[in-house]
Amino acid sequence: MVVLLEIARGLAALWVFLYHVQDNLRDTSLFLYSIAQYGNLGVPMFFVISGFVITYSAESTLKKQQSPLFFLKKRFLRIYPVFWASVLLVILLPYTVEVLSMLKSGRYQEPVNLIYEYSLSEWAHFLMLTKVFFANTAYLPAEFSQINAVYWTIAIEFQFYLIVCLGLYFRRYYRHFIVLMSVLSFINMLNPLGVNYGLFIHYWPSFCIGIALAYVFKARWIQGEIAVNKARIGWGVLSLTCILCIWLLTNDPSEYLWFALLFASLLWMISPIENVLVKLEHFGGKAAKFLLGAFVALGAMSYSVYLLHGKLQFLSALFVRQIVNESSLAFVLLTILLTLLLCYPFYLLVERPFMSSSYKSVKNS
Repeated sequence: MVVLLEIARGLAALWVFLYHVQDNLRDTSLFLYSIAQYGNLGVPMFFVISGFVITYSAESTLKKQQSPLFFLKKRFLRIYPVFWASVLLVILLPYTVEVLSMLKSGRYQEPVNLIYEYSLSEWAHFLMLTKVFFANTAYLPAEFSQINAVYWTIAIEFQFYLIVCLGLYFRRYYRHFIVLMSVLSFINMLNPLGVNYGLFIHYWPSFCIGIALAYVFKARWIQGEIAVNKARIGWGVLSLTCILCIWLLTNDPSEYLWFALLFASLLWMISPIENVLVKLEHFGGKAAKFLLGAFVALGAMSYSVYLLHGKLQFLSALFVRQIVNESSLAFVLLTILLTLLLCYPFYLLVERPFMSSSYKSVKNS
């Protein structure tokens, strides 16, 4: 499901972006505003995809009898260097905005130096993503909001990698370990164990759903036969209906678990279109290939977009407001588009070098 997952990643990143600009959409597009209100649900989408992808990576590590530390090293290089580079960019960005503003106004106003937002020890925890362990409430974005609130999810993501790495040391009992962690996480969800809000266990259920989906595919419970596909669609519609009803009955549209189940069920149901997407990518018309390529590219650079969109949008807005009215829908859409374009060089120069060779070979095929 390479192409399908890339598209899903891109849509998740775009949804989170819309969530962060929803105030600008309230008076310009009620339709987009209603969608943007739930953009925080892009986070469980990322967690489900991560659970799916990391399961394949972990199983490959076991099959090749590679060291768990080798697995963790790859994950570390995938997360931290790009994260650190984004922090540097976010710190320098206010100065860039002020310099550009000065070119028009002729007056330079010294921005707030973000380095002084934390003490030296706080910065050490910030840069190692351990600052979440000091959270006193469940609202983890507050721990990173002085610099960039979205970083909290990266902290949870890497904790997930650490637990998977630990499980790999159990070798043939790896799956038993994952089941145990999953059981504990669901117990914690139903009857909180009183553990720190910044620990992975509170978010493990969303990863667990992605893990379960991966094993469904690995066990070949779904095949390409027409009969099976029809059954899959039937069960998929039933699952989606039941989960949607439960999700709505909770009166909490932001509930991560129910939406994670909804998203995983949708992936399972529409997975046969992967073959169609691959054929379209290679043999489709120019318009179809361009549109599909744009979404796949967005998925490939979704990590860069996720890290930077909240801050780069202010730089984009600086340029866009010179050509369109700030109160128009065109202003919001052009700001989003320009921000995505600004994220692309960061992806090429910073993120892409740390991608695995196997991933890059897939993207170049």
